[in-house]
Amino acid sequence: MAQTLRITLIKPGTIVPELHYGPYYFYWWIISNENETLFPIRLGQQTKVCLNEVDFILTIQTGSGNNKLMPMYCCQSGLHVVTELSSTKAISTAYKNRFNTSTHYSGYQAMGTSSREKWHYAGSGATPDEVWEKTGQLKKFTGTQLYGLDNPITKNLIQQHRTQCTLNDWNDEYILERLFDYHVKRRTLANANWKYFFTSWIKTENPIIELEPTLHAIYPKGYEFSERELSAWQTMLKAVGAINITPWLSEESKRQLWTKLPNKEADKVAFATLYKSGFLTSIPK
Repeated sequence: MAQTLRITLIKPGTIVPELHYGPYYFYWWIISNENETLFPIRLGQQTKVCLNEVDFILTIQTGSGNNKLMPMYCCQSGLHVVTELSSTKAISTAYKNRFNTSTHYSGYQAMGTSSREKWHYAGSGATPDEVWEKTGQLKKFTGTQLYGLDNPITKNLIQQHRTQCTLNDWNDEYILERLFDYHVKRRTLANANWKYFFTSWIKTENPIIELEPTLHAIYPKGYEFSERELSAWQTMLKAVGAINITPWLSEESKRQLWTKLPNKEADKVAFATLYKSGFLTSIPK
């Protein structure tokens, strides 16, 4: 089972319209994998998390220069201070500096976002609709309504323009590039050899991959993925017809198994059945 972190909210932080609703708004919201709820990353929010009986303080700031409209994560423990674009990298690096040993901790979990109840303590307005309600403007409308996202025609058009494909299209570079540009390009390294990821997978006889190690093959040695980056890759894999067949819960292990097979739903059921029956006796950490 994954370790339960002891998290204390020190400062709730604030919603800043220029950041949360500006051109870089994407970086200031977290999408819950469970119910697709949006949670704001509040400027100035400060949390304390206890790791290995030592306190680490995580503070959300803004960057400078080209990153001045993006969130920066400052993690401090004693005299050790680390500032990164990724909350996970910030806390993992600070831990390494403090204890001289490498480990991996979820930055978003350390911020308290793994629990909706805890996240509400960060202040009112956990979703865009709730934030809009706090403005006191046009109270009879919700944020979703004002952007027209609840309109049936709008919903239908969004679905129609969502690029997807199947395994048979993996040799079509144009389709894959459109999907990569839409889902991943803005959230990862510019020189990632993403084409090799698909060409090597389609050629191999083994239909199942472990996601993160396979992705590491197309990135520089020692590269660390942010949660947002991995989430973008997972969304793309779903769009190209792959499916997550991981039988264990994310709380038990962060490792993920994906398949490209046409009967992928059967694989998912088979793996889950084997796991629940005790045949898969070891959960990778």
